[in-house]
Amino acid sequence: MRRLPHQASVGDLFYSAYILIDIRDPDAYALGHLIGALNVPANQASSLAAGLPPSATAVIYDETGATPTIEAAAQAFYGAGISAVYYVNGGLAQWQESYGTARMTSRSDVSWGGFLDVSGARTRWASSTALRYYVPQLLTDYVLVDLRTSSEFSAAHLAGAVNLPEADLTAFVETLRKETPVMIYSADGTDSDRAASALSQRGIKATSLLGGLTEWRIHYGDFLLVASGS
Repeated sequence: MRRLPHQASVGDLFYSAYILIDIRDPDAYALGHLIGALNVPANQASSLAAGLPPSATAVIYDETGATPTIEAAAQAFYGAGISAVYYVNGGLAQWQESYGTARMTSRSDVSWGGFLDVSGARTRWASSTALRYYVPQLLTDYVLVDLRTSSEFSAAHLAGAVNLPEADLTAFVETLRKETPVMIYSADGTDSDRAASALSQRGIKATSLLGGLTEWRIHYGDFLLVASGS
């Protein structure tokens, strides 16, 4: 079947997926952070990094992109076997200088209970340096939206996804800058396809994950799926 312009395959998402990690302390995170960011404080990175999928790409940020802080956290992730680590150049301060509070929220999944699949080979690096990731790149990275029920979302969702009912989707998208793509998924892709089609007709960069989370699990199992804590 020919894919429509507002549709994306699970393979498209798989090859562009990453985990956005805020390494500031929980109080700073709660005051405001980038949408989709999980909180892994720098002083806990060594213990929490082992709970991340080893083959995932991690994009980390702190307040200013201070090299010592970023490098220490990156080493913790590398030491736990995370395959690729990038840091946001200039940190959240650079983001706010460039874009204000766009794509920021105080709403968070602070109770995320962990990734469902952390299997795979973990490679220990003697010495590695995090690669730079620039603020304009973040602006054009996708925002994930999960249209399923809150109970389905709590059981398992793609890391960084925001859980919204379809009725609230338009209002949420309007809070984002127009350059920001939105990737929407539902259980089987039916709801997300309808929603993405409607948004696309209004000129919004919205795509639907073909086959939804069901299709993702067929191809990739529980990779990058996270549960919410109780």
